[in-house]
Amino acid sequence: MAGQSFDGFYAQLPVLASFRDVANVDVFHAVPDDWCIVVADVMHSTEAVQRGLYREVNLLGAAVIVAVLNEARGFELPSIFGGDGASLCIPPTLLPHVRRALQSLKLTARHGFGLEYRMGLVPVAEVRSAGFDVHVCRFRTSDHFIQAAFTGGGLAHAEALIKDPVAGAPYRVEDDPGAGPPNLTGLECRWHDVPSSRGETVALLIKVIEKNPQVASKRYAEILGLIESIYGTERDCHPVDPAAMRFALRGSKLAPEIHAQTALRDRTAKLLYAVWIRMQVLIGMVVMRLGLRYGPIHWGDYKRIARDNTDFRKFDDMIRCVLAGTEAQRLALADALESRRRRGELVYGMHAAPSAVMTCMIRDYACHHVHFIDASNGGYTMAARQLKSQRESQG
Repeated sequence: MAGQSFDGFYAQLPVLASFRDVANVDVFHAVPDDWCIVVADVMHSTEAVQRGLYREVNLLGAAVIVAVLNEARGFELPSIFGGDGASLCIPPTLLPHVRRALQSLKLTARHGFGLEYRMGLVPVAEVRSAGFDVHVCRFRTSDHFIQAAFTGGGLAHAEALIKDPVAGAPYRVEDDPGAGPPNLTGLECRWHDVPSSRGETVALLIKVIEKNPQVASKRYAEILGLIESIYGTERDCHPVDPAAMRFALRGSKLAPEIHAQTALRDRTAKLLYAVWIRMQVLIGMVVMRLGLRYGPIHWGDYKRIARDNTDFRKFDDMIRCVLAGTEAQRLALADALESRRRRGELVYGMHAAPSAVMTCMIRDYACHHVHFIDASNGGYTMAARQLKSQRESQG
């Protein structure tokens, strides 16, 4: 697998200094025609969340990104986490490797969690032939974390195509009963839900209804300004407070990671992993409490870096964010968005919870670790249900 084919496009894009820059359509770049869109989501995720499986649903969403990036062997690829699923763009060189990884994940979800994925691989050229596009940019979240943002409607079209029982058939990833365990190296879920420092944690989705890209960009910029005027700065509304982060030791909290990592392995492997993960958690508690330094890793700074490396603000033809705030702030924002919805300018979804859920992708413990954030009790999944209802009511 040639390295240049991996990072010759995405890794060389300029890095925007601020999330607010993604409201400018001119900062995006067209994804190459021969690339492919990876679409994956947990089927019947709303029902799963209502059964209390929101941590499991989140972990399976993040697992897609981890498995695909592991196939890329360290090269950068644009991706976005959606709570109950994820989307990525990959070069053609990776297609057979990613297909096998996705087939392994389907078995993992089924045998480890009793859940099913819907997965597909849609060529970018196919999306363009249907009248949509895929553009991407990069923006800096922290010194160690750069995120992707998407526009053009291509990701949403790819997802809709995969859901179509007839038109999506050529692009869906079908089962392979002989698939082995996926490579989920770096996938961790070892933190308790992080309680909000301000009363509640809100998962928020906002989709502007406007065909003119320049007008849509202007509206997104206004909405980002509106959110800041109500919720304050990034530091004011960040959903992860390092002081509130607590390791989990209970089996029910560690079970999602254990099941994901061992679903296709024998009972001995499951038992050994369960013992190993508890040892890792206990060691982590000690070294972080003592603030020990080991080589490049300063454990006293780990929680702060974890907070900085979260994807709590995202954009893929809609604003996705998880915010800490008060009930009064949420109601004020809902009132402002509702007035715009009635004018036909946008649709939105909100879900308030007492805490945030954090699923982790660890490349190294020094600084290269990414933390996928959602509101507890089904955050993005439940907000998406409200947004979908609004879209249907508007026709």
